Amino acid sequence: MKEIKKDILVRVYLVYLVVLLFGLVVIGRVVMVQYVEKDYYMEMSHKQEIHVEELEAVRGNILADDGSFLAISVPSFEIRMDMMTDSLTDKVFRANVDSLALCLHGLFRDRSASDYLDMLWEGRRNKSRYHLIRRDVTYPELNELRTFPIFRRGRFKGGLIVIPKFERELPYKSLARRIIGYEKGDGDSVVYVGLEGEFKDNLAGKKGQRLVRRVAGRTVIPLEAENQIEPQNGDDVVTTLDVNLQDLAESALRKELIADSADHGCVVLMEVKTGYVRAIANLGRTKKGTYEEIFNYAVGESQETGSTFKLASFLVALHDGKIDPETPINCTGGITFYSGRKMEDSHHGLGVITARQVFEKSSNVGTSRMVYNAYADNPQAFIDGLYRIGINRPLNLQIPGEGRPYIKTTKSKYWSALSLPWMSIGYEISLARSEEHTSELQSPNT
Repeated sequence: MKEIKKDILVRVYLVYLVVLLFGLVVIGRVVMVQYVEKDYYMEMSHKQEIHVEELEAVRGNILADDGSFLAISVPSFEIRMDMMTDSLTDKVFRANVDSLALCLHGLFRDRSASDYLDMLWEGRRNKSRYHLIRRDVTYPELNELRTFPIFRRGRFKGGLIVIPKFERELPYKSLARRIIGYEKGDGDSVVYVGLEGEFKDNLAGKKGQRLVRRVAGRTVIPLEAENQIEPQNGDDVVTTLDVNLQDLAESALRKELIADSADHGCVVLMEVKTGYVRAIANLGRTKKGTYEEIFNYAVGESQETGSTFKLASFLVALHDGKIDPETPINCTGGITFYSGRKMEDSHHGLGVITARQVFEKSSNVGTSRMVYNAYADNPQAFIDGLYRIGINRPLNLQIPGEGRPYIKTTKSKYWSALSLPWMSIGYEISLARSEEHTSELQSPNT
């Protein structure tokens, strides 16, 4: 029995000793932190509490040719209040808080004057340095709010904190939306398309900086204004787009797409005298069956050019001295054959006419006969002529997304006996397709 009692006492003393040692270690550590390492931890705390925050610059506007806004950064403001700023004494607060609550009610009408009064007193009792008054305040509302009791004293005497925010708006809504561009993604993955993307550096401006203090949670409070580096707002971009012509182009395109139940279409309207693009309309059918600007077909779509390519064929032939405007060309009644494959015009009956008339009538047969007769023995010379005028190179448009043109050569694995005549009228080529996809480019029957 005595042995058992002795064993129990040993264990109890051992537990007491461990607890005592642990307590001494804790007390020792507290003493070390409080007196020996105090300066180190205070410095660390200060570094974590105060840091530099970036200030977003106001993004520049995009304008039409007449100066009307196509894209604009509309400001809104978040209003907060430093309830404990040094100059805002209890006497000043009590004397003006009722009037301030009444003014806030009269301006916003979202809550009663008594509710505003309770909210202001709550912030004062909690000694809030960053008390939320209201979000999404407009610029005219901000100007009126600056005249209210207490707030008219300003940032340091009245505790008024104004946080600007800017939202991108398109005054004409969907009009030319894909050309103007917009923001895609969020966080670090944000990208801009259209003109917003091409001129993103000009529009973005330069960010500013300010010192802020982190308080409870993730809330931060701006410090003195003299420590702030103001942002530099972005530049405006003036386009050649005409709002009225853009509206007409989109309306006409939508009407035709609906009439034909087409999948998509585009219109590019260029001023001949200056080369200015006055309108670019791109409409595609959505899952709902409506037509919206969902893709920039005018710039990014892969396309066989068709009859518009005949101009390039004539330029090469004229440059090489193969024809002149009066050279006679036999259109063989509007039908001809190449390696057993028929090509025909949309209108039959054309016989021998001049090269000028072939171009005026946009004759498939006449154009192909002209090129075939001139280059059948050396088709690469025709290709070299196309390369010489640069039609195989991108236009380097000021809108991102342009594909690289594809004009195949006689060394291509897709070259055939049909290639020369069909290329002359704009087929078996592409303005935005890479070589690995050229197997999809087939010669048409007409």
